Amino acid sequence: PVVAEKLPEKVEVRSFRGVKAKGLRVEVAERPVKWSVDSVVTDGTGVFAWPYEDEQVVFSKVAGGAAYDGKEWTIAGGKASVLGGTVEVDGRYGDGKLREGRIQSQGIRVRDLKLLEDKAGGGVGDGVIDLDYKGAVDFSALEFDGKGSVRLENAPVFDVPLLEEVYDLFLAMIPGIDPPEKGRFDANFTAHGKKVEVTRFKATGGTLNVSAKGTVDLAKKR
Repeated sequence: PVVAEKLPEKVEVRSFRGVKAKGLRVEVAERPVKWSVDSVVTDGTGVFAWPYEDEQVVFSKVAGGAAYDGKEWTIAGGKASVLGGTVEVDGRYGDGKLREGRIQSQGIRVRDLKLLEDKAGGGVGDGVIDLDYKGAVDFSALEFDGKGSVRLENAPVFDVPLLEEVYDLFLAMIPGIDPPEKGRFDANFTAHGKKVEVTRFKATGGTLNVSAKGTVDLAKKR
């Protein structure tokens, strides 16, 4: 219970069979009980579920190390499997916020993301997303302060922003153009609060390249 109350709210720990802890200190005379630990290392068998709206995102094969100073966690080399890919996390976590963090993901399936958003996952093929983000995240408010890059690959053209619209325009002007089945996009961005500024965006499908930049309001998207 002492450890559980310091975990993110509503996170469900399902299994952590192999955990090694060093330097554990518990002050039972204090109320509430105070504790800290110099090092916690998992063996890659942990499983927990993180709430997202009305769903739960399951993280498995959880590995990495952490320390807790009584106020916040310091995470080093945290890694887990999720949504068909992997995610790695480093940084300081406390009060629902990740500070001085880095989040990297590889191979996250677009189909699984769409199902999580309660949208049809059919037709998205083998599309996968990679992400690299540095900065802060307020998980409770879903707000950000940092920058990063994102890449979508192997997605049907109609799932790549702008490509479908541009191909429709070209088809209207030049009949006979055959759009490719798959496309990709790369983007760099900075994020402050719920506003994401896309500083570089490039979508590619076949011989067609589209470049753009702009701002995304996460509050309106939700």
